[in-house]
Amino acid sequence: MTGHEYLTSVLRTQTLGETELAPLRSARDHIEGTLRPFYGPYARFYYGGSFAKKTMVRAGYDLDIIVYVPHDDRRTLSELFWGGLRTLENSRMVVTPRTVALRLPYD
Repeated sequence: MTGHEYLTSVLRTQTLGETELAPLRSARDHIEGTLRPFYGPYARFYYGGSFAKKTMVRAGYDLDIIVYVPHDDRRTLSELFWGGLRTLENSRMVVTPRTVALRLPYD
């Protein structure tokens, strides 16, 4: 067995199935629904990271959600960041601010 064949076989065992992916999609829908009133109807929500690249592995993964606001939104980055945090906290989500992101624990 070549190194490539071995690595391919290991990665095949780490593929997430619909059982694992469905709750992640549901969590994203919930988070987007919670944040939509704050960011507005023209904000765009995207999957980011390994989910978007289809490189998630069962051994360890998280879900990155990217929010783009329209270029003509007059709020500062600080207002967008802290306002999003407050919106999530007001909906009783546990939120930890990071340098460039908000972290929400997921079980």
